[in-house]
Amino acid sequence: DNDGSRYVVKSLVWEGTDFRVRDKERHRRDANAYSMLQSSDHVMNIYGYCVNGAIFDYATQGTLQNALRREEDHPHWTSDEKLLYA
Repeated sequence: DNDGSRYVVKSLVWEGTDFRVRDKERHRRDANAYSMLQSSDHVMNIYGYCVNGAIFDYATQGTLQNALRREEDHPHWTSDEKLLYA
């Protein structure tokens, strides 16, 4: 069933890079943290992960990088805005 939900795949391996065990462990910790924080409205849901990738909700509000750029133009965020990008 396609209910219109959008998802994104986060991948740690791209063409031309070598696999490193250190990166596998970092990715495992990252996925575990997302899994434990999933009940929060301020953390994206994680639907699954493997050694070099994970599936998350699509971030409709944009990227953290874009939010930080916006802060340069508007440095006084409201508390709600801070929580939105936390």
